[in-house]
Amino acid sequence: MTSAIHTPWTMLELITAARVSQALYVAAKLGVADYLAKGQATCAELGAEMNVHADALYRVLRALAGFGIFAEDESRRFSLTPAAEFLRDGPRSMRGLAIMCGEPWQWQVWGRMLYSVRTGKPAFEDVFGKSVFQYLGENPDAAAAYDQAMTSVTAAETDAILSAYDFSPFARLADLGGGRGAFLATALGRHAHLRGLLVELPHVVEQARKEATLAALAPRCELAAGNIFISVPDGPDVFMLKRVLHACSDREAVLLLRNCRNAMARTSARLLIAEMVLPPGNERSFGKWLDLEMLLFTPGGRERTADEYGALLQQAGLRLTRVIPTGSAISIIEGMTLP
Repeated sequence: MTSAIHTPWTMLELITAARVSQALYVAAKLGVADYLAKGQATCAELGAEMNVHADALYRVLRALAGFGIFAEDESRRFSLTPAAEFLRDGPRSMRGLAIMCGEPWQWQVWGRMLYSVRTGKPAFEDVFGKSVFQYLGENPDAAAAYDQAMTSVTAAETDAILSAYDFSPFARLADLGGGRGAFLATALGRHAHLRGLLVELPHVVEQARKEATLAALAPRCELAAGNIFISVPDGPDVFMLKRVLHACSDREAVLLLRNCRNAMARTSARLLIAEMVLPPGNERSFGKWLDLEMLLFTPGGRERTADEYGALLQQAGLRLTRVIPTGSAISIIEGMTLP
């Protein structure tokens, strides 16, 4: 569905929407929602607790309350709303994402979108002179913000994937490029019969070994250091690529998919690609905005339509069998070997 812009005031809100993101960043960074979980408070009380200017904070929270994020009463006391609950720390928190999206290293890159449109190159590299992953490796604070942001969305997506797809027919699940193993740990915890394999770069595997949830599953979970763009271990009967391909160019994606195809020794093996699938035409989709982030931050990364994923799979000797929606923004693209 599309939303018509009927008045200049509707357009005004869209033009200035970045200001909402910055206000959310301030509230998330200060931990306002966690403080208000204890009860209503004035900005004088919040300011004293957080060591910020009370009137300035009031003006930020008043603006957010107009979007249903926090609520102000007649005594200028603020309280939580259902929307503000997502800014609290916890399993369903999006606080980390709100913080990362407001950090200067993100803000500066989005401000250079015109550069990417003119050149087709990542604005990030124009701003910082290096790739985003090089930058994160050299800046621990930015890396921590990035990790927290990914944690903000991982839990909800993992639950949605495991609810939408039946893993019961499989014996061994390989999570390729699976970070510190959050998805794999949850999948093994939910399916006691499954054995797991996490394949990641050596330094990421070392980080994953420190994760308590994976350590508890040690007898059923193997951690393997490697580069999935060079080779993929064979043996598993289901392979997961969760939020990996969208950071790849088409050439890189086909290379990775061919490696997966070579590792799919059984004709019954499945490849699962968990990504946002772009809808056709004018339908509104968050994936279309994430696609712009890929344009700005990665060389060649992009979100794709179902047909585009089907074409990539075919080039790699695979076939798209179905696209399964989940209860989140991402879908599961299922692939098998060609007959």
